[in-house]
Amino acid sequence: MSTEQQQATAWHSLTGPEAAKLLSADPAQGLCAVEVERRLHLHGPNALPRRRGKSALARLLLQFHQPLVYILLAAGAVAAALGEPVDASVIFGVVLANAIVGYLQEAKAVQALSALSATMTTEATVLRDGAHLRLDAAHLVPGDIVLLRSGDKVPADLRLLSARELRTDESMLTGESLPVEKSAGAPVYSATLNKNGRLVFEATKIGRDTVLSQIIQLVENAQASKASIQKLADKISAVFVPIVIAVAALTFLIWYFLVPLPAGSEVSLLARALINMVAVLVIACPCAMGL
Repeated sequence: MSTEQQQATAWHSLTGPEAAKLLSADPAQGLCAVEVERRLHLHGPNALPRRRGKSALARLLLQFHQPLVYILLAAGAVAAALGEPVDASVIFGVVLANAIVGYLQEAKAVQALSALSATMTTEATVLRDGAHLRLDAAHLVPGDIVLLRSGDKVPADLRLLSARELRTDESMLTGESLPVEKSAGAPVYSATLNKNGRLVFEATKIGRDTVLSQIIQLVENAQASKASIQKLADKISAVFVPIVIAVAALTFLIWYFLVPLPAGSEVSLLARALINMVAVLVIACPCAMGL
C-alpha cells in the first residue's frame, strides 16, 4: 500500500482483520526482513518531521519588528541626543520590557511543541520473522505486529488485534484524565500509554501520518497565522501609526515656528521643538504597545 493510499484509508472504520489484510500483515509471524526494508524505504522512518524553527536570537529580534517600537526607538534616540538620559532610559526600558515579555511567551510555546514532539521517542517490541525484537520505534513500519506491556508508550498509531479490558491513557492528546477502554479492532494513538495487560497491535500509521503529528502541525499553523483579534489590531495599528507621526510632526512645527522662545531661555528653538515632539511620541506609543 502506497503512502497516499494509506493516508486515504479510513482506518477507524476497519476491524483488526480488515486492517491486517489491507497491510498484508501476518499476526502470527509478522513481517519478513525484506518486506520491512521495502516498507521503510516507501514510508520513511517512524519519526516526526523536523521543522527548522527560528533561533532564539531571531525570535528576540522579531519582537522589535513593530512600527510602534520603531517610533519609540527613534524617540529614545532623539532624547539621548538632546542630553536627556533619564527620558531615553525610560523609553528604551519600555521597549525592552515589551520585547522580553513577547519573547518569553513565544519561548514557552516553542518548548511545549518540542516536548510534544519528544513523546515519539521510545522503543517497541515487534514480531518479525516469527521472533520478538526490541527496537527503536523509529524503525517501525505499517503492518508491523507490536506487543505492548502495561506501562508501555504507544509508538505509532496502532490497531488492536487482541486484548481483554484494555485501557489507554490518552490525556496527552485529549486532556482526558480517565483511562479510555478499548476493544479488539479499536485504534490507539501514538504517545498514549497502555495502562494494563499484554496486548497485540498492528501498526497502521507512522511518523508524519499519525494523529500526534497532525495535532502538532495544527498547533504550528495556528501559531503561524494570526487570530482575528490580531488582524483587527494590525488594522488599527495601520491607522494609528500614521496619525501618531502626523501629530508629532505637527507638534514639532507648532513649537518651532509658531511659539516664540522666551527671552533668556537656555534651550534652543530646535531642542524645545524636538522635546515636545518626543513627549507626544512617548505618550501615544505605549498606549498602543498592546497592538
